[in-house]
Amino acid sequence: MVVDSDTSNFKDLVDEIVDKYPPRYKELVTVVYFDETSENYLEVKSDQDLFAMFEKHVDSKEVVMYIAYTFANEMPEWPIVPKKLVKTLST
Repeated sequence: MVVDSDTSNFKDLVDEIVDKYPPRYKELVTVVYFDETSENYLEVKSDQDLFAMFEKHVDSKEVVMYIAYTFANEMPEWPIVPKKLVKTLST
């Protein structure tokens, strides 16, 4: 999926995801990306978070995002990124 950082906002991004990958009844969508600096998954919950994500990847022009559908009482699980790969991503 291609997201244009100049024209995208958080609501449009989530709407596009939900249109392409519809959730089941009462599922919530969670959008995160892997931040190489903190070595954590950072949740994108607003236009400000989306802008910060784009700012961190302005040089590479690529962001690996993860999307999870969960029920309100569930926590999404994200893949484990090996430290060796983190070093490769940040160079």
